[in-house]
Amino acid sequence: MESAQIGRRSVLRKAGVALGGAALATAAVASPAFAGTDSRDDSPTLTGGWLSDRQDVGSDFKNRGVFVFAAGGAMHYQDIFPVNIVLHGAWVGSDRRFRYEMWGGIPEDPASGAPAFTVRVSGPVTVSRRSFTNPYIVAFFDPVSGSELFRLDGVAKATRIDP
Repeated sequence: MESAQIGRRSVLRKAGVALGGAALATAAVASPAFAGTDSRDDSPTLTGGWLSDRQDVGSDFKNRGVFVFAAGGAMHYQDIFPVNIVLHGAWVGSDRRFRYEMWGGIPEDPASGAPAFTVRVSGPVTVSRRSFTNPYIVAFFDPVSGSELFRLDGVAKATRIDP
């Protein structure tokens, strides 16, 4: 248990808010009712790509990532600064409020001694035209036993990517 606490600090610095960002992206995909609208006219569609910035509570470090939401409820998140975690999951919701759950893994880090973790990011998302915000919860699990080791929370904000 003590090694998990030490690993937690290392993981938080290394993986940081990457997980929280994923949670953000998931919520952004929203409901199928929004899937058919055109994002270029500032309508509240959530399908497509979103650039997010997120920060864990109690940390000064900010992470940047990209969320992709698909009609039908699938979602994907990738850290781009620092390059780190990839999450996959699902979202549900309607109007401007959604919820999501995403899963991913953090490999063992031999340099710092941080153990491997399985992570779940979840939370609500509130959409406002071309942006969204979401408070998130990241739960870290032992990949072998499935036992929850610790949690952290944070807040993410995202804006639509328009090519």
